[in-house]
Amino acid sequence: KSARRKTVILRWCAFTVILVIFLAILGIGFGIAVYRHERILMEELEKAVYIYRLQQGAYPISGKNLFYILDAVPDTHLYLKRLRSRVSDQGEILDFWGFPFVYICPGIHNPGLVDIYSYGLNGKDNYGESDDLKNWR
Repeated sequence: KSARRKTVILRWCAFTVILVIFLAILGIGFGIAVYRHERILMEELEKAVYIYRLQQGAYPISGKNLFYILDAVPDTHLYLKRLRSRVSDQGEILDFWGFPFVYICPGIHNPGLVDIYSYGLNGKDNYGESDDLKNWR
């Protein structure tokens, strides 16, 4: 009986370790997928800003009401389609974590263009570092 008990306990321990490792890998994979999806949405926002500039001759100045400003130009609708569900009452475009994308014009890191970044998971403004998503390298 004692040997059987030890075998059962060993099997349960092994199963638990495998389950914990599997869940950790699943969680990491989900986090990577969220960041990739947010990067794609940020790139679409950036494209809409560039289309706006081509149509209007200048970049939008402020991040306030950014969605509504961009949405006024018909050629940006294709790029703003997936962002519509993430617009706050003030017209700010929110990231997955509920924080508005930061829009700076003229760009500090992209001189002559615009800077767009998200605070990321921690919700803290790390000025594009750490877990922030940014449109510059």
